[in-house]
Amino acid sequence: MSSCCNTPPPEAGNKTAKRKPTDCPQCGQRAMPIEPITVLHHARQPWLLEWKGHWWVCENPACDQVYIHERQQLTTAQLRDLPAGKNASPEAPVCFCFGVSRQQATDPVVREFVVQMTRSGQCDCTIRNPAGRCCLKDFPRK
Repeated sequence: MSSCCNTPPPEAGNKTAKRKPTDCPQCGQRAMPIEPITVLHHARQPWLLEWKGHWWVCENPACDQVYIHERQQLTTAQLRDLPAGKNASPEAPVCFCFGVSRQQATDPVVREFVVQMTRSGQCDCTIRNPAGRCCLKDFPRK
């Protein structure tokens, strides 16, 4: 499924693929590299953030930390939207591009729609999904 969102935004240049994960300073779980543009679109006050350097995302549901920078961190309270893994509610979005909730994602018709849209490049996961990646990983298993 990693090829479904195969068009990185021009400013990204797919730089995250070259960076290694880091450990979340709060929970110690592996945090994955993320593009700054993702953080920019989900932070409540992006004008206060440091943009030089690298960002990572912690998707551990038990951890309050979400975005990690070399000199600062953002918690769930500092974001407008949470990655799907940080919100277990059935109404929580799992697909941010098309507004699909966790409950709706169990419908095979909805799942197929999202798969077709992402494969045809009609998604914008890097910006819309707070995890900065394709949402299909977060869909409930069949």
